[in-house]
Amino acid sequence: MSKWTAEQEEQLRELYTGNVPAKAISKLIGKSINAIYKKANALGLSDCERAQVITKSLDRKDPEAAYRDGRKRRQEGRHKSPPSLLPMVDRAWWLAGWHDADMELGSSVIAGRAA
Repeated sequence: MSKWTAEQEEQLRELYTGNVPAKAISKLIGKSINAIYKKANALGLSDCERAQVITKSLDRKDPEAAYRDGRKRRQEGRHKSPPSLLPMVDRAWWLAGWHDADMELGSSVIAGRAA
């Protein structure tokens, strides 16, 4: 296992904060994905808040929370992609929330296809 150079660390900082996937960073820098995660954590680049959100979404037993998350994401104009770590039932509730907000915002899939 080779040591990290200052140049590699700087490159990691730029790529990691730029939301480049760890797999791509691994290829660019020439380190394993595990080494990328470990070094990012050591440099204080890991996103603890994001990890907590994912953990909370996995622990919830409340489908309404998934529904509210889907609505919120649609209202923010973000893409329709429920968190992959959600159980299937919560993913369905998330999508229902996303589509309900879509209707409230006046978007119509049917009208869009008819045009």
